[in-house]
Amino acid sequence: MFMVIFMKFPKFIHKGDTIHLISPSLGCSTEPYKTRLDNAITFLRQNNELILGDYVYQNINALSSTPKNLGLEFENAYLSNSKFLLSVGGGELQALILDYINFEKIKNSTPKWFMGYSDNTNLCFALTVKCDVASIYGAHAPQFGYKILDQSILDNYDIMFGKKLSFDNYP
Repeated sequence: MFMVIFMKFPKFIHKGDTIHLISPSLGCSTEPYKTRLDNAITFLRQNNELILGDYVYQNINALSSTPKNLGLEFENAYLSNSKFLLSVGGGELQALILDYINFEKIKNSTPKWFMGYSDNTNLCFALTVKCDVASIYGAHAPQFGYKILDQSILDNYDIMFGKKLSFDNYP
């Protein structure tokens, strides 16, 4: 006998939904990342409510806080009423936070999208393998803070709302 497990796909967000910005690895404490994050917050607030995690503007020894704090922040953000989790950056030590996340609680909760890239592969992979939840390997929040948004970033924004789900390539 075998069991078939179906991947859970979260609902896409709508205008007015809450996006939770988190720093599961590096924060935006230095330039140009701090200014880009400030600009991205202005951009994202045009259509959505935002919650800023406690560590989005911090960096201490290649992490924005202790692995325990970052793991708990991710878990709490995922279990909150926000509709979408968006990372503010990558970083080489994110794997250290995984032991502090209760993936069983996440697996049994309503699925929500998490988006980030680089070291956020750790969380995207863990959500898929441990929780059977889809995630988005895509832009970090500060990328929405450029003065001119590249088509790839605009497409990432459309992904968040479920407006564009297939892509060819970019120049």
